[in-house]
Amino acid sequence: MKRLLIISLACVVLMVLAGCDAFAKEKMDYYDETDSTELTGITVDGIGVSSSKSEMINTFGEPDQVDEVGEPPAEYFIYDQVEFGIKNQQVFRFIILESHALNNGIAPGDKMDKVIEILGENYYIREDTGSEILGYFDKENKVSLEFALKDERVSYILMQTLETH
Repeated sequence: MKRLLIISLACVVLMVLAGCDAFAKEKMDYYDETDSTELTGITVDGIGVSSSKSEMINTFGEPDQVDEVGEPPAEYFIYDQVEFGIKNQQVFRFIILESHALNNGIAPGDKMDKVIEILGENYYIREDTGSEILGYFDKENKVSLEFALKDERVSYILMQTLETH
């Protein structure tokens, strides 16, 4: 019993030293405890989750790079400061790094207070790879919207469809 306790403690110490937080909560760990926020219609330059691949290409043109991932099959269209994930010919996620804004006016560089003022108080906060994440769920439409924060300012925005319970 004592040996098992020592081995367990050693594993936790190694994970912390390696930068892996064994107790970090994932986004979906907050799903049940976070009230829903209406996120329908949020887009970047008119393209949102569930827009078609052709609409995205018509708006943004040919990407700088396309990465393909095998399981589940997806394509990632990478442009300057914005990226779109495509499955089944539809946008399932997008990331805004800078020089673009959501159609509700939120953009990288904005203060956390502005995000909360526009989207409301039904949010969660979590840590992920050294960043504080402010997030919202639209449970009816199965979408999440997350804002990575640095010094209480948005550093990037991620919107994506959810695979929920």
